[in-house]
Amino acid sequence: MTCCLLCPTCATVPAQQLSSAASDAFIHSLNGTYPILGAIALAGALMAALLLPSRPKTPTVADVPAGTPPEPAVEPVMATRH
Repeated sequence: MTCCLLCPTCATVPAQQLSSAASDAFIHSLNGTYPILGAIALAGALMAALLLPSRPKTPTVADVPAGTPPEPAVEPVMATRH
């Protein structure tokens, strides 16, 4: 008796082989891509650390010259007529 691909047992074998091949190909591609992506991310982080400016420091009392008047804490509001 020969198999006819119409019985449930014979019909699932090609599908399982295709599914297994697709999973193997996906895992194989991930194994090759993740080291490359990691190197690119590391290079980007190093470039950002070297090229981006750091935050300016907040001025202290020692940084302000003696003759400079203090700045107001808020901006003056202009009076308006209603």
